Amino acid sequence: MTTGFQPTTMMVIDPDTYPSLASLLGLDFLRKVAEREVRWQHPLKMMLAWESQSREQYLTAIDHAAELMVSVLERSPQKARAWIAGSLKKRESFEETVAEMICGARLERLGARPVAEPEGDHGRRPDYECSLAGEQFFVEVYAPGARPKEDIIHDVWFHLRDCAADCLIVLSVKGMKRDSKMAKSIAVHLKALISELKGSADQGASFWVPPRGTLADWETRRGPSGFSWAVGEEPVLSGRVDLDGVPGIRLGGIANARPFDPAEEAFRVTEIEGSLHRCYNPNPH
Repeated sequence: MTTGFQPTTMMVIDPDTYPSLASLLGLDFLRKVAEREVRWQHPLKMMLAWESQSREQYLTAIDHAAELMVSVLERSPQKARAWIAGSLKKRESFEETVAEMICGARLERLGARPVAEPEGDHGRRPDYECSLAGEQFFVEVYAPGARPKEDIIHDVWFHLRDCAADCLIVLSVKGMKRDSKMAKSIAVHLKALISELKGSADQGASFWVPPRGTLADWETRRGPSGFSWAVGEEPVLSGRVDLDGVPGIRLGGIANARPFDPAEEAFRVTEIEGSLHRCYNPNPH
């Protein structure tokens, strides 16, 4: 359940270092990302705020893709550039648009002269229209699982990332709508509980919010014993914190019957980074 990310200060994208990415997204958007005016869930903001071993590699690869896409967009309908730039700025479409850019960049390097969002009587427009070795063909980019599937536990996870603790947190949420203020309040309660455990002889504690209760009804029971409830009287929120000595704070759980494991999220980011590295480094070590 570990993520491999370590906290750092918010990185600012230097337009001199990543000129093509800056040109595509615009300096105003990059400023908003750096100054936290963009919702934190945006993947680019998360990448800038949480350092991984290949963060610069990731940004460099996207910048290279954007550079290769310049020629693609010059031969494409004018609306294609606005569509790609706009999709990159949206949290829900960022990753699938990166995949589309990488594909377009590869096609450009192959000499296929791709045209993005081509016009014509094709019915549904493909992502690219290409020509290679005298053959015309169309390309549709498919990026399964690219759209975010976030819930309130993801939000809690974000607010806990600056918490210095070696512990495992298991959290179950039932019937609670996603709300940023609620997630922050849950994180505050968890941080307070962790602080209490650090100053006591107990190494763990269970917590819950009774059925139809609010966070003001938060209850805690220290020690190894858990708790139970009658069928149909499940708590709105429940879970456990254990100071297990394993480095870092880890969170797993279920929100409205959907499991959350940050290791999966980290793997997806690492997988994307590796793909970009293979694409733009012809001699990987």
